[in-house]
Amino acid sequence: MQLIPADPEASSSLSLDRYPVVLGRGDEVDYQIEDRFLSRCHCQLDCEDGVVTVRDLDSRHGTFVNESRTRETVLSSGDTLRIGLTRFVVSFLDV
Repeated sequence: MQLIPADPEASSSLSLDRYPVVLGRGDEVDYQIEDRFLSRCHCQLDCEDGVVTVRDLDSRHGTFVNESRTRETVLSSGDTLRIGLTRFVVSFLDV
């Protein structure tokens, strides 16, 4: 799975090939993102039986999928994931 920045001037894509992974701005996360509105440990992505879910880790500013705030939801290709001010488009790689 790839998280492709929705803003063309933003940082590079994130290629995820192992799970679970934690996104945030802290040193202890799997993928550190520079965004002042992210919590240190903001959200976690996990994959079980080929289904990828995102779960908010009690972040201050929330996790949004297609602009709806969520605690946990299944991700589909083409979904927009917003954490803080950072927006990604979800893309599943062909296997």
